Amino acid sequence: MIKDIFKKNSMKLFKNIYGYILLLLIVTINTSSCKKSNSQPTVSPPSWSVDTSGKYPATMTAVLEAPPNMEASVADADKLGAFVGNECRGLGEIVTVNNKKIFFVMIRGTAAEQSMISFQYYQSLNSHLFKTNALLNFTVDGNYGTVDNPEVLDLIAAN
Repeated sequence: MIKDIFKKNSMKLFKNIYGYILLLLIVTINTSSCKKSNSQPTVSPPSWSVDTSGKYPATMTAVLEAPPNMEASVADADKLGAFVGNECRGLGEIVTVNNKKIFFVMIRGTAAEQSMISFQYYQSLNSHLFKTNALLNFTVDGNYGTVDNPEVLDLIAAN
């Protein structure tokens, strides 16, 4: 009688364990085939350069920071460029101020120019390129953002 009870309970236990193992195997197979899709393509680090021949004798400055969701991943290998159309007019220097990484950018132009400036940001951590819409006019000796109050970039995927 004890043997019969043991056999019945053992068989139930075996069936339950077998069912759990089968369920775990199915879940593992299904989740391993579902890889997270990263829709943003990776890019090589850009090789932006600024024309320093004297074509653009006037300057303005911008002090910028990455948006809050990207702040923690800003690295020294990241790059920031200021653009008029497709022409790079300034490159950002990363500086740490009060444990926060901000970008200082000297933007070049001409005294008569009223061009709109946009920015591109290369994030080295994921090799992604972001951009802003054209957001400010070039102003001789102008300032956009300060060390105490840097302007936050409103970045969107570049591709």
